[in-house]
Amino acid sequence: MITPSHPPITAYAKWSPTGQSIAYVAKNDIYVIPSAATASGSPIRVTSNGNTSLFNGVPDWVYEEEVFASDFALWWSPDSTKVAFLHLDETLVDEYTFPVYNPTEDSNVVVPYPDRVTMKYPKPGYHNPIVSVHVFELDRYRNAVAEGEDDAGKHTIELDWTGKHADETRIVFEVVWVGNTELIIKEVNRAGEDGHVVYFNLAADSLAARINGRVVRKLGKNGEEGDDGWIESVSSFLRGVARSEPSQFDVETIRYSYPQRPLP
Repeated sequence: MITPSHPPITAYAKWSPTGQSIAYVAKNDIYVIPSAATASGSPIRVTSNGNTSLFNGVPDWVYEEEVFASDFALWWSPDSTKVAFLHLDETLVDEYTFPVYNPTEDSNVVVPYPDRVTMKYPKPGYHNPIVSVHVFELDRYRNAVAEGEDDAGKHTIELDWTGKHADETRIVFEVVWVGNTELIIKEVNRAGEDGHVVYFNLAADSLAARINGRVVRKLGKNGEEGDDGWIESVSSFLRGVARSEPSQFDVETIRYSYPQRPLP
C-alpha cells in the first residue's frame, strides 16, 4: 500500500466486485493488490509509463469533463479476474493558462495578485488526447507467477478492431463488461457522426482472438441513426444477449438520460 501523503498521490482506488482485490492509480500508473487480506508483499504494478501527459486508469481533463463525467477510467470484470482501462496520451495537446483570483483556501485572507494555472486544454480543431483500451489479465498473470514468471506487462493487452477510427479522431464513449470475459466498447469519431459498438471475447485461448474485437453494431449515417446528425450523447448500459446460435451475439442497449456537451 501507499503511505498517506499531502498532497495525495493516489488519484483513484476501486475494490473488485468480489471484494478481495483493489485496483488503484498513483502518479498516473495502475497498481493491483490481489488480496487485501495479505499485509505483506508488493502491489502488482500494471503500468509504468504514467506521467503528467500519459494517463492510465484515470481521465485527462476532456474525458473527465466531456466524455465520462467521472474521475476514473478503469473497470473490473464481474469475477475480478481482469481490469479494463484507458490509456490517454495528451502529449500533443496544447497548453492553456488562466488566472486564479485570490488563490487561497482561507476565506479571511485577501491575495492582491492572482495566481496562474497552466494545463493541457484541447480547443475545437486542435489536438485531443489519443486514447487506447487495454486489459490487465490478472488471472493469467497469477498463473504465470505460479510458474516462476513475474511480468505484469506480458499480461496486459491492447485491444484492436477493424475499422477503428484514427488516433487523432477516436473518442471512446463507453467501456462495459457484459460478462466475466465479455467486453463491449463504444467508439465514435470526433465529429460524433460515425461510430461502432465492438465486442471482445477475453476467454479465447488465442492472444490474437482476445485482442481483436468484432463490430456488432454500426452507428451514424451508415448505421443505426441513418442520417447526418450526431450520434446521441447519452450514456448507455450495454448488455450481451445470447442468441439461438452460439456464433451470434446481440447487444441490448438500455439508455438513460445523461446529457453531455458536444466534444471540443
